[in-house]
Amino acid sequence: MQSDMATEPEHFSGTPSIISAFGILDEIALADAPVNMADISRALDLPKSSVHRLLRALESVDAVVRRSVDKKYTLGPKLRHYGDLTKQPGIVEEFMDVVTPVANAINETMQFGVLTGRDVTFLASISSTQPVRLVSRVGRRLPAHATATGKAILAFSGERTIDEFLENDLLQVVTNTITDKSLFRAELALIRGRGFATESEESTLNLSCVAAPVLGPGSKPVGAVTVCVPVSRLSAERQAALASVVLEASYRLSAGESSRPEVAAFVGGAAQTS
Repeated sequence: MQSDMATEPEHFSGTPSIISAFGILDEIALADAPVNMADISRALDLPKSSVHRLLRALESVDAVVRRSVDKKYTLGPKLRHYGDLTKQPGIVEEFMDVVTPVANAINETMQFGVLTGRDVTFLASISSTQPVRLVSRVGRRLPAHATATGKAILAFSGERTIDEFLENDLLQVVTNTITDKSLFRAELALIRGRGFATESEESTLNLSCVAAPVLGPGSKPVGAVTVCVPVSRLSAERQAALASVVLEASYRLSAGESSRPEVAAFVGGAAQTS
């Protein structure tokens, strides 16, 4: 949908809250140690009620974390992940360049997602034109354990990251969501072995997805490429074909992210054995 962009006035509704929210983030980021609400309120000369409201909003999107031990605040995982992405310039643009012709050829919805706390956030999406399809949007978030995207990223993130992720319960999103931690670990081991992740009606009814990680320096995942289709269009043969599609896309994007030989060797080898 297109619309004419009018010139914004210098001040408009919502600006003070945005400025204050970034002021809070600055205070937390520049502090030598975690800070409490009173310190932030005093430093910014803002009412405690306003600071409390903004901190809750920032916490709800993982921009800050409130420590249970002392109720002080640190920067949250979302900002760290966005920071990692800025070290990988052009990943979203590269995704669009690499994946658009592929998505058009198979006419299925493809996305690029990153891990943000316990969720995945989709930063880019190319939609199918078929009548029955996933309708996605940039900024869409889903619980990581219920998605092929999240599983692909977690599987290649290392045992420490997996252990920390599994410190909390795996919430049931729909009937097929994996909530047993032992089964989830086994699923991640399977994904590491074959190079790609799958999910069938684990996050959304009548939807199946296949995903592969995009690897950066040190072979660490910076995100994942996924293709999602209605269950009715996913035979075993179709799933194998889509796995090859996402593996090839992840190989090309990983090569762009890092020239390290082991990255290309790993992803390329996975594509050949899928």
